[in-house]
Amino acid sequence: MHKVLRQFFQFGLPHVGICRHMARDVIFASEKHQGMGIIHPMVTQGLLKLVMLYDQSNTMTSKLIIISMSSTSVECGLGGNFLLQSYARFYKILEGRCITTRWDFLDDHQIRLLRQS
Repeated sequence: MHKVLRQFFQFGLPHVGICRHMARDVIFASEKHQGMGIIHPMVTQGLLKLVMLYDQSNTMTSKLIIISMSSTSVECGLGGNFLLQSYARFYKILEGRCITTRWDFLDDHQIRLLRQS
């Protein structure tokens, strides 16, 4: 476990009045499912990275992301939005790049993004 997460569980949870030994499933489950509704820090980090990924309007970074997305789509032999496809089906043929790690995160958390053309 990461040092930051260890600190979060050891000090952060007790600071807000939650027992640090409580089952993680209860802490991070939604209130709809009788959990506490706290979003896991790793999910928050992944979502912030996605926001950063899509919030780079008209910069060199945004152009590189678009090129990476296009080449990933071609590499997988997929037309259209490859982010809607299962990462597990294609990860073996992909090179490691920024967009593939985001695709993995999206697939793991069942988040579907529609990219603008």
